[in-house]
Amino acid sequence: GLQMGIALPQFLLSIEGTSGGILLLGIVGVCILLPLVIAVIYLSRSSKYTGNYVMHQTLYAYYHFMKPSLAP
Repeated sequence: GLQMGIALPQFLLSIEGTSGGILLLGIVGVCILLPLVIAVIYLSRSSKYTGNYVMHQTLYAYYHFMKPSLAP
């Protein structure tokens, strides 16, 4: 019949020892911590921009230097 396997090192597949902890740390690191770090970086950088991708700092400078007759 058809046999399938996974390509992991033998020490990760053995039940005895600390391999379960290593595998658990790897899963937590890749599946939970990595996406969390990426989300934090993305959200911290995207908060600098308005809805139409103009930096808040640029918008404030624009309104500061705008002539009063042109102000909205």
